[in-house]
Amino acid sequence: MAMLVKANETEAQGEHSMADELMEIYDSYMTRESNRTGEYKRKAADIAARNDAALRQSMGLPNDGELPPGAYMRATVLGFRIVESSDDQVSAWLLSRVTASAGELEEERVSYTSNVLAAHWENGDWKIGPDDMERAAEVTEKRSRPAIVAPGDSQFNEAGWTAIRQAS
Repeated sequence: MAMLVKANETEAQGEHSMADELMEIYDSYMTRESNRTGEYKRKAADIAARNDAALRQSMGLPNDGELPPGAYMRATVLGFRIVESSDDQVSAWLLSRVTASAGELEEERVSYTSNVLAAHWENGDWKIGPDDMERAAEVTEKRSRPAIVAPGDSQFNEAGWTAIRQAS
């Protein structure tokens, strides 16, 4: 679970864009060396750039360059719900809090989201691959999506979430 949580937690601020963040995740956790080079990496970079542009547009920020002072976007995983697990595969729903601000004097926006991630054991480490995500999508389409509920809410446990304990 720790790897899935780390792969889902992101922070864009200053010179560090969401595209930078997504490519770091790709380089760290993408399966097989062949999928981290050439065409696959170019496709991943294109997707990361589109995601970054969409985020900037949703916040009313310039399409590129350093983010304005005080502008940021953070996704913090609050909980998880296992979908399937075995010795060499795992898939889980991840519940995240997303906070964003377009600048120092701008209001912070907070939202909650859930998404499913999956991984497999490869050469002594957990990795994310296209096959994992396809398998997770097939399994989760037959099940109901867990309610998005904040930790501490009485419905959090009822929805099947397990809280992530952060070091203080």
